[in-house]
Amino acid sequence: MGAFHPSGLHWTLLALAAVFVGLLAWSRRIAVGYAGVCILLAVGTIMLLPFAWLVCAAFKDPAALNEYTFLPPPAKISADTINLKNFQTLFSEKQTVQGPVSFWRYVGNSLFLASSLTFISLVLSSMGGYALAKYRFRGRAALVTFMLASMTIPGVVLLAPNFEVVWRLGWMDSYKALIVPGRHRMTSTWRMQ
Repeated sequence: MGAFHPSGLHWTLLALAAVFVGLLAWSRRIAVGYAGVCILLAVGTIMLLPFAWLVCAAFKDPAALNEYTFLPPPAKISADTINLKNFQTLFSEKQTVQGPVSFWRYVGNSLFLASSLTFISLVLSSMGGYALAKYRFRGRAALVTFMLASMTIPGVVLLAPNFEVVWRLGWMDSYKALIVPGRHRMTSTWRMQ
């Protein structure tokens, strides 16, 4: 068995433990607060690691993507390992059935659909919620029960019927096909997550 060679992480943990022991001898309350901050910093660092990996992967060459976890060591950094090819690919126009489509068209479509679905959902849900909360009418309890029961239906079950309705209405390849039946699909997707 080989000799143990401590790394920078080992020295950092040892220094943090030494500070904790020193604070513990001085004041238990301060030592516990220090330990809490250290734990929060460690958990925060662990939670940010995927984002750091994402940024590093964006700049790595596709051929070197799986070769290094984050970035290559300084001696191996070159135009073959780190470059902007991924961004050039992202911003170049892609050929589709309808012709070339750019990245900004995808962004615009996403913003339009997300904004319109959110606005429609806000308006209709606010009106329905207000009516159900403020007015007492015959069948109100049955309507609330029906609404709650319909929310338990998974969105996947409605894909085939929604597709047939969209196809029969002639809405294929249009925004109406995404917006009109999309409100229920959007809320059922949020419940699944």
